[in-house]
Amino acid sequence: MIRKIIAFPYKPDRRIPSVMRDTLICQGYEKLWQAAQPLLKRHPRLRATHARKARLIPPFPRAEIWIQAASAGEAFLAVEIVRELRTQTHSPILVTTGTEQGMEILKKELPTDTVYPHFLPFDRPSLMNQAVSKVAPACMVLLETELWPGLLSVLKEHRVPILLVNARMSEKSFRWYRRFNGLLRAMAPDRILAISDTDAARYADVFPDARTGTMPNIKFDRVQLPTAPPVPLTGLDPDRPFVVLGSVRKEEEPAIIAIIRELNRLAPQVLIGLFPRHMERIPHWVDTLKTAGIPMIRRSDAGSVSPEASVVLWDRFGELGRAYASASAAFIGGSLAPLGGQNFLEPLMHGVRPVIGPSRFNFNWVGDDLFASGLVCVAKTPEAAAYQLVRQVESTTDGNRCQIQSEFQAFLAPRFGGARAACDAIMGTLGSLKGKAE
Repeated sequence: MIRKIIAFPYKPDRRIPSVMRDTLICQGYEKLWQAAQPLLKRHPRLRATHARKARLIPPFPRAEIWIQAASAGEAFLAVEIVRELRTQTHSPILVTTGTEQGMEILKKELPTDTVYPHFLPFDRPSLMNQAVSKVAPACMVLLETELWPGLLSVLKEHRVPILLVNARMSEKSFRWYRRFNGLLRAMAPDRILAISDTDAARYADVFPDARTGTMPNIKFDRVQLPTAPPVPLTGLDPDRPFVVLGSVRKEEEPAIIAIIRELNRLAPQVLIGLFPRHMERIPHWVDTLKTAGIPMIRRSDAGSVSPEASVVLWDRFGELGRAYASASAAFIGGSLAPLGGQNFLEPLMHGVRPVIGPSRFNFNWVGDDLFASGLVCVAKTPEAAAYQLVRQVESTTDGNRCQIQSEFQAFLAPRFGGARAACDAIMGTLGSLKGKAE
């Protein structure tokens, strides 16, 4: 019917799966990816990985289970699932990610026996068709909100069961997905396990044909109190209180400058560790701090921090956890702009009561208990955040740290089990396929 309406010749691309091929929208989706390649090559977050994502480089292996983890946060969840799977199966597992940070985590954390980390190709349907054909997975596992139309349609074409685990959907995303409900319904995951009743209801509305339920959040499985003191950070002055500004986002940078200025005014002896969420913001921060007249040093240049420096700009990945362990206080970013917050649970693992801004909708799954108990402090303005941080610096003792860790452990105890629930769903899917084959 669509072809009869079109006034120009229409030649379907036979490399694109038929689930998408017969609609103009999906033909356009393929062409859009083609046209976008010059821009993607120049994108600061994609320059280093573009060649590997535009083609299947290196070649993808065959794997019974394929897990897709968008970035660093999802990569940690994938690691938990793989570890749990390895107690039940030694089948080959492919784990893909979209970012360098995600790949660094996968290479560092995953077991090496038949578990293969790769970059996920761009969602160009013809490219995804090549990838799924090479991998030939028996089961596809998506994490959180990973709904790529090209990938989903190819999996449907190849009749690969799709599981969406640790699923979440914000109100904003829900409104957006509902606009395309008719198109998305044909690409629905076969089973969805969401982290809350609210998230499950949203997914059930968008994908009414999918089996939808709930599960514990795998992120809680990642939150374990350290069994031994972490390796101390080198180069810091032990006589200066250390305050971490962690996972700072671009949109809140002016507010962070205001926090730094207020900290310098209220507690000039404090050393501030500034951790941008994205490393490409480092050059901007160097210029911003210099322009603001705030003495700083880059972490990569810091054999030891001079007394004149008030800020250490962290340009090394992987030290944030150790920084929390060394800190007297910590502010967690993504929360002073309407971004939904970043992980404020990690400081609690190290006995530090985090300060956050008012935006935390990404972490609504945590609930309100931590806030009601005072384990997490909410500040509505940069000045209020600085004031809370100074109070933390003045009250931090080894005894306080132990008390915070104890209260946090009591909060976590009934919330573990997400990785096991995901693993059970995966093994159940594989079991049902083998049953049908027999």
